Amino acid sequence: MCYQRVQADPQRVQINNAIDPIHFDSARSLVSDKYIAQLEQLLADLSDKQSLQLMFTGHTDSQKITGRLKQRYENNQALSEVRAATVANYVQRRLNLPEAMIKSNGVGSSEPIAVNTSAHGRAQNWRGGFSLRYQVETEQPQKEYAAWSGV
Repeated sequence: MCYQRVQADPQRVQINNAIDPIHFDSARSLVSDKYIAQLEQLLADLSDKQSLQLMFTGHTDSQKITGRLKQRYENNQALSEVRAATVANYVQRRLNLPEAMIKSNGVGSSEPIAVNTSAHGRAQNWRGGFSLRYQVETEQPQKEYAAWSGV
């Protein structure tokens, strides 16, 4: 498991790639038990974090959608959005998480991790990414009160 911590705001932590990406079969969006187990472990490790938010991002290859699939998905952008939403909804239901805690986003073929000129490369791009954000706990400054003088 390789992750990238992004710190744009000192009050909020964002971690990209906190668990391995989920890989899909061509034009599919099924979630494996292995992926759910990884996510459950990660959420258990982060259970003490404030305002935890999960983001699932769907990806595709750059091949045009044709045939019967064209009836279901207008283009790769639509397929990536369905992939992300399917994973987000499944995880939300399976782990009984509040809906407000989970978001999804599809990016189509705009962020490939492999070339789309081979079947192997295209298969690597059929994936779902995962990131999370949470608030950093900060110590609240203690208010100083003037001592009562009895006046």
